[in-house]
Amino acid sequence: MHLSSYEKMKAFIDTYLIKYINEPLKILEVGSRVIPPQISQRNLFENNNWIYKGLDIEPGENVDIVPSNSYDWVEIEDNSFDVVISSQTFEHIPYFWITAFEIGRILKDGGLVIIIAPSSGTEHRFPFDAFRYFPDGFIKLSEYMGFKTIETYWQYEDLLYEDGSDYNRDCCIIMQKPFFTEEERKNFLIKNKINKLLLKNDLDVFKSLDLDFNRNKADKSIIKDESNKDCFINLHKKRKEKFSKTFLKIKKIKASIPIVIDAFLGIKLSNFIFKIYPKMAKWK
Repeated sequence: MHLSSYEKMKAFIDTYLIKYINEPLKILEVGSRVIPPQISQRNLFENNNWIYKGLDIEPGENVDIVPSNSYDWVEIEDNSFDVVISSQTFEHIPYFWITAFEIGRILKDGGLVIIIAPSSGTEHRFPFDAFRYFPDGFIKLSEYMGFKTIETYWQYEDLLYEDGSDYNRDCCIIMQKPFFTEEERKNFLIKNKINKLLLKNDLDVFKSLDLDFNRNKADKSIIKDESNKDCFINLHKKRKEKFSKTFLKIKKIKASIPIVIDAFLGIKLSNFIFKIYPKMAKWK
């Protein structure tokens, strides 16, 4: 896992889960496989009262569950987990809304979801690289699922992460599953199955679909109704404060570039450069 993602996940835990440190929580990470030199997030959830499981479409380091179908997790019962996390995975999922509904299905009522995905960066296939995300898109996904959006964030500028992971410009959302009524639960399950049926030729899940819409298992999480605590914005501010002198130096260096170019060449070449490269013009 990239440092930028790792820090954001820690901020989520320190803000939203810390009060449950002495309570039993079941946590699932979707897209948990670690490929060196990536960092595992498992250690962030090391707690005698918490159970962490990793799910991925391929076996490997930090993987506990490999579903037989990547879009239909029959191995996991409805309402099984209190928290579901996913970092740097959703960009690799062609039908991400199907995965989102599976997350919703296995999450207990009141449970929390955090998704961190890039809004930028180069192509990196594992095995696909399909999407980039921004807050508006994540909010609409939350609304489509009938979930409560707690917090969204987009890292719009460099925060000097040591591994260079600023280039991802991480986008984050924290959602909470409602305490569904019987009718709302039924509608959610129907929508989940209809989504799969519409793509049955691609997903190969038609034969495994249980068309009984009367499953109403309603296990509830101990997690209480949450509100926005701005954990990502607070993290953003802390990093800016921590590296304030470095940011100031960078700003001065950027401001001095056109002056140095003009002085060296004796012409207003910098004006020509800035016309060609609009991004550089922002330095002025």
